[in-house]
Amino acid sequence: MGINGSKKFIINGTAIFLPDQRSIASLNKEKKLILYNTASRCLLTLIEHAGQTVSHQQLYQAGWEYHGREATPNTLYQTISEIRKSLQQVGLENIISTQPRTGWIINKSIVIVEVNEKDPVELPAQPKKSSLPFWKGFTRKFFFR
Repeated sequence: MGINGSKKFIINGTAIFLPDQRSIASLNKEKKLILYNTASRCLLTLIEHAGQTVSHQQLYQAGWEYHGREATPNTLYQTISEIRKSLQQVGLENIISTQPRTGWIINKSIVIVEVNEKDPVELPAQPKKSSLPFWKGFTRKFFFR
């Protein structure tokens, strides 16, 4: 399973996930986030199996093993946590449920629509970070080398 550049998913009419760009954004263009590679691959796997329990092993394979890496259970749990936080930041809550000792599932009530590659999807620009006041930047560069 590789990340396919043509896939785009609208989740619950609230956010769009672009696996090839590793991005998730709110459709109202307020927020855009870039996910880590492994988190993006795990989210894609969860989406592709929406409504079904995705096992720990499936996520290990999608996120790490397929790319020649290994991960600890703690790394997997942190990745799921990161995915949940990212979904929450774009307006999606309680999307992923834990299935004790088996894996995770995207709730059956969640509507996920795969958007055709030819359909135009415009994402918001990455928000600009506020810059330091002139004197702070100057002080750091000048006095603290």
